[in-house]
Amino acid sequence: MPGETEGKRGLAGGAVLEALSDLVEDFVAGAQLLHAAFVDPSRMASHATYIDSLEQASDLTIAQMLGAAERSGDGHPFGGVRLIILSQHLDAAMDALEEISDLMRIYHRFEIVPTEQSVRLASYLRRISEELSLCVEGVKRGEDISERVRAAAAVENEADVAYRAVLTALLVLGADPVQTMRWKDIYDRLEEAIDRCEDVAQFLGGVMYGAEGMEG
Repeated sequence: MPGETEGKRGLAGGAVLEALSDLVEDFVAGAQLLHAAFVDPSRMASHATYIDSLEQASDLTIAQMLGAAERSGDGHPFGGVRLIILSQHLDAAMDALEEISDLMRIYHRFEIVPTEQSVRLASYLRRISEELSLCVEGVKRGEDISERVRAAAAVENEADVAYRAVLTALLVLGADPVQTMRWKDIYDRLEEAIDRCEDVAQFLGGVMYGAEGMEG
């Protein structure tokens, strides 16, 4: 599977939206694999390896996007500073995804089973990544993505409530300090990845509305 992510990258002709679409689709694939591994920990090692390959490929795409940002300037809706900010959000999301999978791969070796709460948060990450993919497809078609942006925000709000409840339970129950630290690391990174997805969706919405204003 890792080979599938190689060779398809590049910004030939300045196809920033195509590169963005590829990047987000890889993130969706990673989020789906991560959730599947939380549900079935026997898949953790193989899925984590593939997520690593997705993150490495994304670094190349993001570097190319940053290069395109320098060349395009701020006149294009997805150029200049906007593209730099977008790249940073996506890079943070992909990094968090890889960090989660790496930690879970280590935990799996010690037969540490995912908690019910971690599975739930991983499902929120999968859902918001899929909403983000729909946002990008809408941008590519020049559609109004406001509904998709609101849907992503709704998932993030649900995840935020779940995250706060998980942390409260983790600290109040007085679990083993080592276990508490382990799971807090996982929960924090899941929340970080979810937040970054919502940031990207909101940013895309803002760019689209701004582009429409410039065209008007």
